[in-house]
Amino acid sequence: MDYAFNTLKLSEIYGITEIGNEASHNALLKIGLHYVEDFYFEEEKMNLRWYKMENK
Repeated sequence: MDYAFNTLKLSEIYGITEIGNEASHNALLKIGLHYVEDFYFEEEKMNLRWYKMENK
């Protein structure tokens, strides 16, 4: 995250997992991303979960 925020100067980082993938869900939470919402991606016909971290 340090590289993304300090070197690349990103203001936000996003992550997406399939809703049923609890291991990835837990990994994203563990590294500091926060759950935003669940959504359906019509093009791929997948139920996904969206996460976000903001540079503060």
